[in-house]
Amino acid sequence: MNFLNIFEDHVAGIFGATRAPFSFKKLAKQAARDMEDQTLVINGVNTAPALYTILIAADDDPMLAPFYPELSREVREFVKAQAEKRRYVFVGE
Repeated sequence: MNFLNIFEDHVAGIFGATRAPFSFKKLAKQAARDMEDQTLVINGVNTAPALYTILIAADDDPMLAPFYPELSREVREFVKAQAEKRRYVFVGE
């Protein structure tokens, strides 16, 4: 849980004093849950999908677009850390 707090504080820093439009912690947790739900055992190895899609409402897109690279990196690092904890291997790696 400490990692999530660090994650949310770091991502919230992107917006400075502006209130974030949604919870980045919830976004990262949902991505990790999706990874867990879609993990398969292939040849005795727990494999997780390597591609995730996060849909953003059309109204939010102009505001969030400048932050997509940073947000993608943060969510990717969180999901990867969760996968490493569970000893998952990503498909295609």
